[in-house]
Amino acid sequence: MWGRGELSARGGEAWSTWSGRGTKARSRASVVWRIERERKQLIKARHLATLTLATIILLSVAACTLPGLPTGDPLKGTSWRLVTLGGAGLIPGSQITATFEDGQVHGSAGCNSYGGSYKVSGDKITLSDLYMTEMACLDPQGVMEQERQYLEMLGMAQTFKLSGGQLQVFSAGGEVLTFLAAS
Repeated sequence: MWGRGELSARGGEAWSTWSGRGTKARSRASVVWRIERERKQLIKARHLATLTLATIILLSVAACTLPGLPTGDPLKGTSWRLVTLGGAGLIPGSQITATFEDGQVHGSAGCNSYGGSYKVSGDKITLSDLYMTEMACLDPQGVMEQERQYLEMLGMAQTFKLSGGQLQVFSAGGEVLTFLAAS
């Protein structure tokens, strides 16, 4: 007898018992317990990593679609009514409009309908492939000249400014098209 335990031989190995359990059994239980504890820690670490990655992805996606944050195209889905053309008001009885949707602009140039492509980058705007119907309008007088001037300035657009329900488009020659949000 060794203290409270006893020494015996099983399978060619010596082991002692202590309060009914052998050192070998305790040693195996200790190893199993440590392995199980490490496995649980690894699972927790994996869950934490997965949760962190999922949170980063969700925040990235949300940042791209949160209202109030600037997007790549602030004109997308907007409609406008021209109020001044190169600093002058429009001919009474005429109306010029512009609607921006999915990289396309279209509207009424006063007599004819027009359309084309546009691209926005910061405050820069480029309009291309402009086209229009080919009707002739006599009334109101001067509407065809006004339409020509509008489409010419629109085709030379370089920058724009959005402010308080107003859109200003600046052409290469420094002329300004001023629009108000269509109601």
